[in-house]
Order: sequence, then C-alpha cells, then structure tokens
Amino acid sequence: MSNKDDESIEMLYSKSCLDLNMDMETKLDAWRSYEHIRKHYVLEG
Repeated sequence: MSNKDDESIEMLYSKSCLDLNMDMETKLDAWRSYEHIRKHYVLEG
C-alpha cells in the first residue's frame, strides 16, 4: 500500500470515529489493532 493510500484510510477512519462520537482512547486502541492486523495477516484467495 502506498503512503497516499495509508493517509486516505486514516482520514476515513478518523471521520468514522468522529461520526460515531468515539472517545480518544477507544479510537487509538482500535487503530493500533488495525495496524497490528495489517502487518501480521494477509488475505489469500
């Protein structure tokens, strides 16, 4: 994934969190979880 794609995903994520009125701790925890999954797992098929 390119840096531009990463920025786009993060912007969409931030907007979604704002729309859902998520608190900062939950937002950061979910983002860290997303990054961990993205680094360690691959969808094949």
